[in-house]
Amino acid sequence: MINNILENPFENSRLSDEDFGLLAQGHLNYLKAQNTTGSYKAFIALIETTYNKYRKWLGDQETTLTIKKGKTISVDSVLKEFTAFVTDLYDEVFGWKRKKPVAFNALFPNGKEEYNKITKTEAETIMQRLSDACKNEADLKQEFKDKSLELLNEYKSVRNAQLGKKGEVKDGSTGGDSLRLELANNMYLVLLDLIKLNVNDREKVKSFYDAQFINPKPAKKSTPKTPKA
Repeated sequence: MINNILENPFENSRLSDEDFGLLAQGHLNYLKAQNTTGSYKAFIALIETTYNKYRKWLGDQETTLTIKKGKTISVDSVLKEFTAFVTDLYDEVFGWKRKKPVAFNALFPNGKEEYNKITKTEAETIMQRLSDACKNEADLKQEFKDKSLELLNEYKSVRNAQLGKKGEVKDGSTGGDSLRLELANNMYLVLLDLIKLNVNDREKVKSFYDAQFINPKPAKKSTPKTPKA
């Protein structure tokens, strides 16, 4: 029985970071609303300090994820432009397939299909290979050589930026874990004090929290099918 009291109910991994923030925010608002005599001043100070740090972290995460999404769109745009460029290049040198097969195969060693199915992980290697092949082909128009190099450099730039943002999100998530734990512990300390102050009125204690977090709806259970006779 005592285990239920010793366990911190706010260390709940089933709550998303956003929902945990809403739980803490609601708790803080209820404390302020019922602090008419100043009895909860110390509780408010304890929760508010850690909540503000946690809230800032959440905001930073949202900003980072938004930027990362933008970088992903940029990467996809470069790849789309690259496949269009490959189509133009293929049309330009198609006649080489019989006249200059060695040069043609240097540009399209695995055919045109390889470029159409290019992925982000292999894109830089394939784009580098094509750029080098374009550069080394004397009979290829300069505009194709320039464009292949331009797309390669552009892809490197946006891809590195995207991967950098992924690293930031990962590092930020680790920092968020410690902030969340600190806030959960402070909320637990306040809960214990609220229980002491209202030991004979548990409903009063519940009034400091949003009902959706105090009495979550149970998961729907599937009704077993009755086997046919």
